Amino acid sequence: MKKGFCLILALLMLAGCLSACGGKTNDPVETNPPATTAGGSIIRPGNKPGNVSTNYYEDYEKDDLPDTLDYGDYEFNILCDMGQYPKSFADTYTGDVINSALYTRKEVVQNRLGVVLNVDRQTGAYNGMADFTQKLSMAGADYDLVLAYNLTPATMAIQGLLYELNETQYLNFEKPWWSRTLLDNVTVGERVYFTADNSSWNNIRNMLGVFVDKELFLANHPDMTIDDLYDLVENKQWTMEKMFELVEGTYRDTATVGEITPDDVFGLSAGNNVWNEAWYFSAGFITLSKDQDGVWDFQIGTEKSLNFVDWFVSKLDSNDNVYRFDPTQYLMFKEKRVQFYLSALSMVEQQLEQPFAVLPTPMYNVEEQQSYITHFSNTYDMYGIPYMSKDPHRSSAVLECLASEAFRRIGPAYFEVYLKSRNVSDARLADMYDIIRAGIVFDMGVLFGELFVQGNNPIYYVRRALNGYIDSLGANWTEDVKNQYLDLWATNIDKLTNMHKSEA
Repeated sequence: MKKGFCLILALLMLAGCLSACGGKTNDPVETNPPATTAGGSIIRPGNKPGNVSTNYYEDYEKDDLPDTLDYGDYEFNILCDMGQYPKSFADTYTGDVINSALYTRKEVVQNRLGVVLNVDRQTGAYNGMADFTQKLSMAGADYDLVLAYNLTPATMAIQGLLYELNETQYLNFEKPWWSRTLLDNVTVGERVYFTADNSSWNNIRNMLGVFVDKELFLANHPDMTIDDLYDLVENKQWTMEKMFELVEGTYRDTATVGEITPDDVFGLSAGNNVWNEAWYFSAGFITLSKDQDGVWDFQIGTEKSLNFVDWFVSKLDSNDNVYRFDPTQYLMFKEKRVQFYLSALSMVEQQLEQPFAVLPTPMYNVEEQQSYITHFSNTYDMYGIPYMSKDPHRSSAVLECLASEAFRRIGPAYFEVYLKSRNVSDARLADMYDIIRAGIVFDMGVLFGELFVQGNNPIYYVRRALNGYIDSLGANWTEDVKNQYLDLWATNIDKLTNMHKSEA
């Protein structure tokens, strides 16, 4: 399989470069983007100052998988959530920059390891978690890897369906394609049952930031420039208080006279009623933590977190310049009706007519926060190895290879080419993308949330308060509710910590 592959790969890469150079006029692409961004060490850990080579593979840290690994064209079966598939694999080669990265990654992984990747697409996502989990339960020995919707693997783990990743041979969680904060938040009793890389397309596009309609902002603030916003970010002065200050006086009654509707013009909104929870995490709060004595407790109901939610909600309630969330995801921003818009980076994939900027979600308390925090929206990729897989070590090699090749191919294609092509006149925007990517934080209470009360993840209490669905967080997240969740968590911790130990 490996013989002759180099020539094929070279032709694919050449085609990708030609496609990037000669693409559609409404989608210009830089084939030799600058390498001197503020957070470059996150994206290009091995680079020296200068220009990035069009051969991304040479510019990024490599994995330490042995060159001698060859599984003899083994048919490697992946159980994949149908919703995750289109952004994870490419069936055909079109030459588009992202398609090229997806297609080439698969070909390279197959060639490097001597495997044939077969992807079995099954209905999943939130409403299909039970069916997806049952599929693995009934046919676990048929699969070598699981690619799931982000909230599904915790349920798989508690049912004993996933292998403990630290016991495999080839996963190297010290490599830059694995998130340290994710590992900290999925490790239970020193055990890790699932993970996510930081460079898959689904994962990159679900990072949340604040989009800025440049034209609206400059019209609302003729004494400022977009560079002033970037300066605020880089000087750690981009705070929630500053954000609310900059939305003052931005409301325009442009639809039904005398009635506030989403068809009016606002200073701030969120893309949907789920993304609003990012304000809580960006302020430095979490849902669940363990103290030095190993005692678990929820942070949702602490005095500081309650005070924050009450303060933020008061800002929303008393402000005509804010519309809590867009009834139709992306629409308010696409139709140029909002100055600041909390959204996943997937917004960039929309056909935006206006020039835009993207900022990290602002800090709440600069004295307590060291950096900007980036929250993930749902539908990002999570990987696990089936407990019944024929060879967990082979599965770990393929997973490590998929993640490392995504880091060298999909990440650069998205950040260095695709995103910049959407706003080629804004040289500083790349720095903002780097800050957003560097600030990724995962939350244990969210990741394991479906193990508490099905359909009532603890973060939903915060989300309901921020969306105005309940009077206050404190009145609903009571001691009784917290203790109920803690009891459930204690039971689950015991199960996860001792899973399969009797079989060792």
